[in-house]
This record gives sequence, C-alpha cells and structure tokens, in this order.
Amino acid sequence: MELVDEAIGSLREATRRRSQSAWMLYDYGCELIRWAKNDEERAKGIQQIELAVLRLPEAVLEKIPDEAYLKSVQDHPRIKQLLSNSK
Repeated sequence: MELVDEAIGSLREATRRRSQSAWMLYDYGCELIRWAKNDEERAKGIQQIELAVLRLPEAVLEKIPDEAYLKSVQDHPRIKQLLSNSK
C-alpha cells in the first residue's frame, strides 16, 4: 500500500511541475520575442511558446492573444496554427 501512496503522490507532483514548467517556458518565450533582434531569435521564442502549449494547452493558449509581447508574432504561421488548433 505504501508504494501505491508514493506513486499517487509522484503523479500529483508531476502534474504540478508540468504546469510550472509550462509557465516558465511561456515567460521565457515571451522575453525572447520581446528582445529579439532578428527572425532567428524570434523563432526561438516561438519554439518556447509551442513547448509551453504542449505542456498546458488550454491555459497557455488563452493567454497568447492578450500578451503584449506576442503582438509582433501573432501573424506568424506557427502562432496562427496554435491558435487555430485551440478553437
């Protein structure tokens, strides 16, 4: 029974950490995009946003349209695809 309790505790912890890691990736992506000097740097930020969406789709996708830092990439095909998949 102790192993079951430990396994359940580990699963709960993994769920919490998944959420935290999604927001870290999202924030990092926003900052990369905000400070990007070229398309390559912007692409790295977009990649971080995509990774965040994979970890926590509903919550992250909800934030993208409202994030001021992402206004410059909202027309980018990868961001458009993320947003269109959420509907």
